[in-house]
Amino acid sequence: MSIALGKTARPPGALPRAQGRLTAEQCRRARIILGWTDQQLADRALCSRVNVWNLEAGIFRSHPTILDAVRGALEEAGIEFLADQGGVPGVRLRESRSH
Repeated sequence: MSIALGKTARPPGALPRAQGRLTAEQCRRARIILGWTDQQLADRALCSRVNVWNLEAGIFRSHPTILDAVRGALEEAGIEFLADQGGVPGVRLRESRSH
């Protein structure tokens, strides 16, 4: 598993931050990979638990800055968002995580 952030090289299939919107399924899968509760994700993204619930339920009432904050929190924790692979955008954990 690998990810590249900032100006480092991006592995094949990885999406740049500006490309594609975070999907409900990606959010759920990423949170599960990290072993986080919805509250832990909300705390790290500096948003409410309801924002996380709505996102994971596919109810995109959240402002784009909330979606970016959630995605940023997941990426900072080591999640890499992948290009659409057979109809489903994916996620994975980068190989070497640093905290």
